[in-house]
Amino acid sequence: MTSTLTFSDIKYINIKSSSEITKYERSEGRLQAGAIVRMFQPGMKLDVFIVENMPVLQCDDLISFNEATIRDGSRRVFTGITKSSWRQWKLPVKTDFFKGIQEGDTIVMILHEVEP
Repeated sequence: MTSTLTFSDIKYINIKSSSEITKYERSEGRLQAGAIVRMFQPGMKLDVFIVENMPVLQCDDLISFNEATIRDGSRRVFTGITKSSWRQWKLPVKTDFFKGIQEGDTIVMILHEVEP
């Protein structure tokens, strides 16, 4: 039986294909995250992970992912954003985040509120 990773209270989702990742991002270990970084506020959490087979997303209150489709070691959780990351619009995911990525994979960034 596989488990699922479910998100609620979603404020923003950013999706990037593996082909959008530059060599510079891979070598630097920092993911270009654009506006999702600037939208981060206290009381929010940002989950970033690589999915092998991207499911079809529906507009709903909840989004779930089968954990078996998430690349091992790719999940990063941010409960705060540094000033440097905010200024550069980049997330420090580290170089090993990109090691298992393959053509056709999808990087998912989900900004959501933390339940009190």
